[in-house]
Amino acid sequence: FQGIGQSLNRLFSSMKHHGQPTKYNLGGAVKKGVLWTLTGRGVLTVADIAFTILLARLLEPEQFGTFGIAMIFIGLANRFGNVGFVLALLQRKEIREEHISSVFVANLVIFSLIAGSFIWASPLIGRFFNNPLAGQVAAVGSIVFFTHAFSSIARMLLQRQMNFKIPAIAAVVDHLAGSLITVGFAWTGHGVWSLMYGHVLGSAI
Repeated sequence: FQGIGQSLNRLFSSMKHHGQPTKYNLGGAVKKGVLWTLTGRGVLTVADIAFTILLARLLEPEQFGTFGIAMIFIGLANRFGNVGFVLALLQRKEIREEHISSVFVANLVIFSLIAGSFIWASPLIGRFFNNPLAGQVAAVGSIVFFTHAFSSIARMLLQRQMNFKIPAIAAVVDHLAGSLITVGFAWTGHGVWSLMYGHVLGSAI
């Protein structure tokens, strides 16, 4: 784990100064941040409408419902995983590389435990809703917890620098890639699994 954390530090070597923008460029950073955020949300909104219309012709309502059941529990588990370590780093005036490594390892352990617990409990989800497929889909969806451990530190470092360009681009790439993958699987008859495959692979990308 320490080795992975150190590798992550080297990955962000171009962001060696983890401080926040000075008062002289703060205004410009905020304006650029708002512009990139609004642009990203606009692209995602248009893409959502287009892909939703397309998927509505490829999938049945019951399949959307099964996917929705799984996502309810994935969303709740994700809330429990975000226990505030990354937020503490964001608010800290100065951070060192060992702080980044420690938070990364903590996040990786926490989200791995949540993923393992989620897989173990997935049959209970299926029985509770009388829909075994929902539990199976939820178990596959737990893979996204492993990606959170890697992305959360990167987003924190970018937020400290008021850099919203890269997160906006990443969100658009995630969403478009996931949507295209979903449509591809749905087109080939994978049903509800196409929704989860798109969600997991888009997050990984």
